[in-house]
Amino acid sequence: MRGKKVLQMFVFSIPLVLIVGLLFNAYTVQNKARIAEQNKNYAEDSMRQKAKQVVGELDSGVRVINAYAYFFNDSLTGDTIPAQTPMRFSEIPARGNMRWCS
Repeated sequence: MRGKKVLQMFVFSIPLVLIVGLLFNAYTVQNKARIAEQNKNYAEDSMRQKAKQVVGELDSGVRVINAYAYFFNDSLTGDTIPAQTPMRFSEIPARGNMRWCS
């Protein structure tokens, strides 16, 4: 009698273990797809932010170049560029990430 009960428990346990295993497998496959989508969205957002940063740096550089061109143009008095004018601009320290006209 006891052996029959153990056999019944074993027979009922196998399908339950298989069902739990299949559900766990389905969960991991779905979770893997969700994480892949999440990683793709993160990569897109990171690239978008970096692109905005690069555009900002390039815009800042254009503003600096325009400012130098404006001041250089204002300093010209004739058709030729005096030798000391380029030397004056080379003495100006680099501004790094400072943004002009922002």
